[in-house]
Amino acid sequence: MLTPLVEAADIVRLSEEGAKSHVGTITEISATEVKVLRANVNTPISVPALAISETQFNQEPPPLTAMRRAVMGSSFPDVLETAQRLDPETIPNPFARQDYEFFKAFALGQIALETPGNRENLQKAITACIDFLRTHSNSYHYFPICELAGELSLAAGNQENAFQMYSRLARAPWPALQLKANTMLGAIRLEENRLEDAREFYETVLTSQDSSKEALRAKTEAEIGLAKCLIREGNWKTAIEQLDALSVKTDSEDARLQASIYLTLGEACEAAENPREAVLAYLHVEILFPSAKTQYITALKRLAVLWNKVNRPERAAEAERILKTLE
Repeated sequence: MLTPLVEAADIVRLSEEGAKSHVGTITEISATEVKVLRANVNTPISVPALAISETQFNQEPPPLTAMRRAVMGSSFPDVLETAQRLDPETIPNPFARQDYEFFKAFALGQIALETPGNRENLQKAITACIDFLRTHSNSYHYFPICELAGELSLAAGNQENAFQMYSRLARAPWPALQLKANTMLGAIRLEENRLEDAREFYETVLTSQDSSKEALRAKTEAEIGLAKCLIREGNWKTAIEQLDALSVKTDSEDARLQASIYLTLGEACEAAENPREAVLAYLHVEILFPSAKTQYITALKRLAVLWNKVNRPERAAEAERILKTLE
């Protein structure tokens, strides 16, 4: 016998363009899936968390809907402003309350990443993410918050916490997230100068058979990481050759990847004691990829030093001036 018509109108929207949303009652949520009971169906359908762009709940408070729209529109200050007008205890649906806490943590994190020099913002965002993970380990937002917490921890210089967060991300059941996590774990070990450990993580990524867009991006990051290993070992010549080739084959519209390549190229040129070529590499980041905020700031810091080495003190002063406006 079929179940009665489901009156509640929870909605699970999917990330894939053109994919049909699932409408019914959300009966269960975990870190890896959301289950939806549709009208006149006995068994809930299971939707992988990685495939979901958003959930919307029957009779949710209008401010929660506004917070979701602000997140989707990257209007993160609006998310926090709206959150102040909504007491989460008044949200009857526990799954909807998870969304409320996620929106707040995610907005705090994105704002902190936009202003990485603001230590207070970084710490506030990290605390919000850790609290979310502790309280909502059964949320389908769990792995995205692990990733965000890792990125925030790196920006704050907390390598140990970042390693823990990316280790959690590596336990996700999807290859794309596993590759991304292993790339970041390699970067952390590289920063600690544990080159063999870093190589092991990077090689794990490069030997993956996954050919998705996300996997290819992770593989490019792994190649950048291996080039950094070469630089640390004094083999800057091979690193420069590999990075030059990598910049050509990498999507020119991917600002963060291209900025990372040119930052590493600048590092290799500095190791080769060629400050003029290093300046050119860092200028690529400053001029072409300012939207990659973290890399942009790093490039400016190096330019503030290197302009003096090539007898352009006025350009060094200008780089210092820009940096101060970003603090």
